[in-house]
Amino acid sequence: MVNSGVQISVVRADLVQDIESTGEGKSKLISAFGDSEVAPLRTFNIKIDDGWHDAMPITCAVSKKLVNDMLICPTAYEALLENIQFCSVNARQVIDVGVQMNEVKDSTVCGPNI
Repeated sequence: MVNSGVQISVVRADLVQDIESTGEGKSKLISAFGDSEVAPLRTFNIKIDDGWHDAMPITCAVSKKLVNDMLICPTAYEALLENIQFCSVNARQVIDVGVQMNEVKDSTVCGPNI
């Protein structure tokens, strides 16, 4: 869920306990109702799972008290939206002009993110 009230993305601890992450540090989280928690900061590779977007590192506070699965800050969400794979963009252009995928398969280059 995108939440314009959060300054950093927050993920529920039990959802990511077995997922590889990097990072150090802690952040004090204060809910809208005044509850607080000191949460570790971790960086995860996250993507919009639609076949067009690639994964990118997003730093999140890992909360044991979060009710939702994840709260995504607007800045992280915008970055995820802009992180489109080169090969997906090329495939979309090929489909738009009606060229058979097999004809350009060898010339399609998948590269770093835009």
